[in-house]
Amino acid sequence: MRKFYKITPEGTRDLLFEECEELLREKRELREHFASYGYKQVNTPNLEYYDVFNVNSAGIAQEKMFKLTDGNGRIMVLRPDNTFPIARLVSTSLQHQQRPIRIAYNQSVHSVGNSLRGKSCQFEQSGIELIGADGKAADLEVITIAIETMKRFGANFRFEIGHAQVFKTLIAELPIDADTGEEIRRIIEQKNYPELSQMLEGMEQTKAVVALKKLPRLFGGVEILDRAAKLCEGLSCVSCLEYLREIYNDLSALGYGDSVIIDLGLVNRTEYYTGVIFGCYVNTVGDSVLSGGRYDNLLEQFGTHDPAIGFAVNLSAMTSFAMKNITEKQKAADILVACISGKTSEVEAVKKVRELIAANPGKVVISGWFDSKNEAEKYAEENIINETVYYGEGK
Repeated sequence: MRKFYKITPEGTRDLLFEECEELLREKRELREHFASYGYKQVNTPNLEYYDVFNVNSAGIAQEKMFKLTDGNGRIMVLRPDNTFPIARLVSTSLQHQQRPIRIAYNQSVHSVGNSLRGKSCQFEQSGIELIGADGKAADLEVITIAIETMKRFGANFRFEIGHAQVFKTLIAELPIDADTGEEIRRIIEQKNYPELSQMLEGMEQTKAVVALKKLPRLFGGVEILDRAAKLCEGLSCVSCLEYLREIYNDLSALGYGDSVIIDLGLVNRTEYYTGVIFGCYVNTVGDSVLSGGRYDNLLEQFGTHDPAIGFAVNLSAMTSFAMKNITEKQKAADILVACISGKTSEVEAVKKVRELIAANPGKVVISGWFDSKNEAEKYAEENIINETVYYGEGK
């Protein structure tokens, strides 16, 4: 029984005309934007072997991947992340390429279960990876490109920066297992203060426990780092806080101070990230529309020892955001070749369309078949076509 032949799978949807054009425009502009900083495009397969993502500290649960098998019974997945295939690519086709390598991409990703939270299971990403570069200069390069990327969308946004090692240091001080640590991370990410306090209340109130309780509230300006330094006094993460202060001051000197917020509760995928971590939020869009950070250990899983940092933009979310601000109906074409039924041949119509396209570079020309001139005029008016060329009766 064909129950589902007229619907799309949960978490997916069709994109129509204007939205497709907006998505293509954004992809084109970001490709040019990244290229201006020396980042070159790559494409990886939509299908990858499961082993590409089955690495230590991947941060992608296997139940979040769409799986299938190839002709030999090997497990494959629809790409759930773009960075891992690029790590595979760097360790194989680009293993002898001089470092650093600047890579850009425009590709889709797929994630099981997002639909249960009202999210898409498939969305478009555009991003960059700086492979083989370490230190503050590399971090500033990628972070400033990320901020400039968001400015191109013309949206009000807040750009948050944190450091993965702050949470890692504090959680390592607790006498808990990995699963409990992940639960605490999830609670902090959601900024669920009551649940976090309840979970930590039964533990010995050490410096690390007290700091973890307050971590979700540690967001704002540079003064947050002073508060955090007092909470973490004597712990190794103090050096990470000082590094964040340097990054924040440098971003302020570059004119980005008003756009940047320090958020020490930024703890997404901390098992994957190793250093500075950042995300961006836009009004009316619930989740982050850009995320990234330093991940110096991933390439080791593929046989190379390259430090790396990068980010990805959720283009599907930004396209939906842009569509909310488009109120005017877009025109279907610039010129309509209106053919009166029975009075014009199909060959004549095709010739005329080709002739008008050649004579009017950049303009859109379509043909239509109508029973009368009035019908053609109505069609042109409804589709915002300002110029009509008539063929046949009613010229």
